[in-house]
Amino acid sequence: MHYFIKNDLKLNQTVIKKTRLIMSKEITKYLNESIRGDFQESFKKALDRDRSEFATEMSYENSLKYYRDLNNVIDTAFDDGLEQGLEQGLEQGEYNNQIKTALALHQSGSSVEFIQEITGLGSDQINKLIKNA
Repeated sequence: MHYFIKNDLKLNQTVIKKTRLIMSKEITKYLNESIRGDFQESFKKALDRDRSEFATEMSYENSLKYYRDLNNVIDTAFDDGLEQGLEQGLEQGEYNNQIKTALALHQSGSSVEFIQEITGLGSDQINKLIKNA
């Protein structure tokens, strides 16, 4: 009887070892699947977040580019308008100076031809100024 108990004990130990091995493999398999699933889900969330952040960043960069382009257009238009206004102001100032000089020369008794030569105004313009003065 001792033989059966000894063999039965060995058999029980073998069964326990195999059961532990099977359980260990099942637990490892479950954990691997669980961890893999969790990792894949976390990775997908991170990837989606990165894509969203990239899209947001690209949208911001595009709006910034649009703002800079629009600002450059406005600056260029302002500079062109300022330059044109200065040119017109200088021309108007020069013309006003010619008229004042022509009137002063006329009052001092200068001839139309002399006034024309000094100011660069045409004889018709000088005659109109003289009539209106």
